[in-house]
Amino acid sequence: MKILLVNDDGINAPGILALVKQFAEKHEVYVCAPSSQRSGYSHGVTYFHGATHVQPVGIAGAVKAWAVDGTPADCSYLGIYELMDEKPDLLISGINQGQNMSADIVYSGTIGAACEGLIAHIPSIAMSWCSFTDTDFSIAAKVAEKAVVFFMEQPDHDYVLSVNVPALPYEQIKGVKWAWPQACRDFERPLARNYREDGSFDVVTTEPLSADPILNQEGTDLYEVSSGYVTLTPIGLDPTIRSDVFSKEKIRNFF
Repeated sequence: MKILLVNDDGINAPGILALVKQFAEKHEVYVCAPSSQRSGYSHGVTYFHGATHVQPVGIAGAVKAWAVDGTPADCSYLGIYELMDEKPDLLISGINQGQNMSADIVYSGTIGAACEGLIAHIPSIAMSWCSFTDTDFSIAAKVAEKAVVFFMEQPDHDYVLSVNVPALPYEQIKGVKWAWPQACRDFERPLARNYREDGSFDVVTTEPLSADPILNQEGTDLYEVSSGYVTLTPIGLDPTIRSDVFSKEKIRNFF
């Protein structure tokens, strides 16, 4: 297969290099990643607004690789439509440093890049290693290989397969579980103002992000990963919800 690797942690991030190492022996691997850290860029794009700088780089094992001065979703779009000679058979986004569960996916550049692949009708997987400190991505790369085999055997690929791998030794992972609905969390990061002489000010964070689970029930991603399982969560492009509140009968008296 021709596999396009993208991420939000940057072209030199150990997570994406681990994927190159894992897949280069059996597949044609291409890398298109941001030139620097782009976490938290969600599905933002810049290719509508002007030129995007692309720098060809050398990565051992990759057929070709490019560093892009843009967002993670830019990298998917440019890799698919401009940089590769043919569209890839598969897009893998990651391996992200840190989890992408619960409300994380709203902010995640890893998920955004994978969703850009989905829009282009490319089977797309988002891989996340659930640790912000452990940089040994070999375990998550092994799981990624299994996820690819599983995903490509499915009859359709009309969703991003989001894979979260617990930060455990491989032999201690209990198994794999589908995880939905996602857990819900409240995010709060304390802020402070640093004033300048002209009266303007910079807003800065004063403490690490806190994320308190408010729905951490069995079957959700947070619960299953914390229990030692790899989780698979299907993520689609339709953000609307289903509820009886939105019935035709209840909207008749709108005007």
